[in-house]
Amino acid sequence: RDLATFLKMYKDGIPLSKHLHTMYAKELMIAGEKEDFENAIPYFEQALNNADFEQDSHLESYCVLAKAYRITEQIPKFFKYTTKAVTGQDEGCSEICFELGNHYWDTADYEEAIIWYYACVNSTQPILFLQCQKDAMYQMSLCYMKLGQDELSSEYYKQYKEMK
Repeated sequence: RDLATFLKMYKDGIPLSKHLHTMYAKELMIAGEKEDFENAIPYFEQALNNADFEQDSHLESYCVLAKAYRITEQIPKFFKYTTKAVTGQDEGCSEICFELGNHYWDTADYEEAIIWYYACVNSTQPILFLQCQKDAMYQMSLCYMKLGQDELSSEYYKQYKEMK
């Protein structure tokens, strides 16, 4: 319901404040479906040109756009926004690392997926979706299982179960 409200505001030309921008991004990352992300692309691309928004709002937009383009299989655009997020002024964020891990999971490159899931958990902090670190830990256990490394798979699964 909130997602439909945000989309309607955008389509009606009602500007979203920085606070509402963050709420829209969080709601998408937590509960958004493929169609919600597809509908949100124009807003978040436009938000990157909003001079009133600071770098953290841009990073939020990168997170949404990265997920939107990954799940809609627009891989060049996916990499456009993930690389901007990881090479920017900030230290990146867990959500971008998680989306990169998911991309490599989707392509069955489990070794590369593990690198990004590990970075999600250990090298960055979430800004929108706190659950992504726990989800990354679970995904690491699955990657190790796919690679036939059962001991590591079990260890990461145990750590996943211990996370809040």
